[in-house]
Amino acid sequence: MNNKYELVDLPSIKAAALHLTIPRSDVSEEMGPAVNAVLGAITSSGLSPIGPMFAYHLSVSDTHFDFEVGFPISGDLAPVGKVRTIELPAVSAFKTTHIGPYMGLYEAWTAFGAEYKARYPQQTSKQLFREIYRVGPETTLDETKWETDLFIPISHS
Repeated sequence: MNNKYELVDLPSIKAAALHLTIPRSDVSEEMGPAVNAVLGAITSSGLSPIGPMFAYHLSVSDTHFDFEVGFPISGDLAPVGKVRTIELPAVSAFKTTHIGPYMGLYEAWTAFGAEYKARYPQQTSKQLFREIYRVGPETTLDETKWETDLFIPISHS
């Protein structure tokens, strides 16, 4: 992780996505087929992704991931299998970037979460969070150059 933190405003995003609730240990096996299903649905609908892949985590658990994996799109996508159109809400968020292999994301999230709690102790931990995979295996096979943006929403109440 780069240890650079900032507040950003994320716009709402229309996306094609697939919902997964899986054991944490299965993420490396399940992610590839899920990504392929989403990309296949987008392509078969005559659309193209207009941004990088994301994961939108709906809940936090020590044993499972409950999240949407998808890509931003500009048009409407009729459901294809389990892939459907979703709208990610616009939010203000605390952000950092993990640089390196996906295997390091757990440690990156642990450090980022600690920094978030230190800076924003009034925030709840039940907030949804996002990952945006800006640079990954589709861009370079050199895992040390992969870049994943991590976001935790900030409420202004």
